[in-house]
Amino acid sequence: MPTPQSVSIIVATWNAAATLEACLASIAAQTHPAIELVVADGASSDATVEIAQRYEPAVLISEPDDGIYDAWNKALRQATGDWVLFLGADDVLAHPNAIAHLVAAGAAGNANLVSAKCRYIGGHEIGQPWNVSRLRWYQNIAHPAMLQARSLFIDYGDFDTSFRIAGDYDLLLRIAPFAKAAWLDEVICELGPDGVSQTQLARLRREIYAAQKKNSTTPSLGAAAYFCLLNVAALRRWRPGSRG
Repeated sequence: MPTPQSVSIIVATWNAAATLEACLASIAAQTHPAIELVVADGASSDATVEIAQRYEPAVLISEPDDGIYDAWNKALRQATGDWVLFLGADDVLAHPNAIAHLVAAGAAGNANLVSAKCRYIGGHEIGQPWNVSRLRWYQNIAHPAMLQARSLFIDYGDFDTSFRIAGDYDLLLRIAPFAKAAWLDEVICELGPDGVSQTQLARLRREIYAAQKKNSTTPSLGAAAYFCLLNVAALRRWRPGSRG
C-alpha cells in the first residue's frame, strides 16, 4: 500500500474558545489517516490554548501576531504535510470523509490545488471550479474548502501581511499561472457567520482592488470599474445598522 499523502490543517485563533471545540472535533473525526494539526494562536486571553491542547496539535504556537496572515505564515513554517488546508476557528469540516475526498480528488487529477464548496449557516453555498479568468475579477474559490500543495508556498512564497482580509486572494492570483487544479463538487466546510471578510466588506473591496493591481491580472481601468461596481452593489444592499 502506498503511503497516504499527508495534510497539514492550519487553524489560526485568537480568543476563540466559544467556537474552537467544534472546529477541532471535526478535524479529529476525519477518516484520512495522515493529518497534522497546526494551531497558530495570537496569545489568547481566554481558554483557547487549553482547548487546543486537548486535541494534541502537532504544533501549537501561542504568541502575539500581526493578524491572520502573519499567523498562517508562522504555521506554514512549521507544517510538514504534502497538502495544506486553512480553517477558521469558527469553521467545521462538513463530514468525516471531507479531507479524504479532497486528497482523492487531488490524486485523481494529478493536481497541486483542489477546490470544493463551503456552506454558511443558513444554507448559502460558495465555491466554484478553478477558473483563472473569473479569479482575475473576483475570488470564486472557497478558501476553507481548498487543499494547496505545500510546494506552492515553497516555490512562490507565503502570504503578504500588508493585506488584512484579502491576502488569500492575493496569493491565489500569484500562484494562478502555476496551479494545476482539480474540482470536488461537494460541501467540505461549514462556515461560521462572523468571518472578518463578512464584517469588514468596505475594506475587503479595497483590498481586492489592491490585489488585482499588485498582480497585474486585470487592466487598471477594468479593476477600477469593478471596484466601483462593488461599492454600488454594497450601497444598494446596505440598511441602517448593517456593517461593512
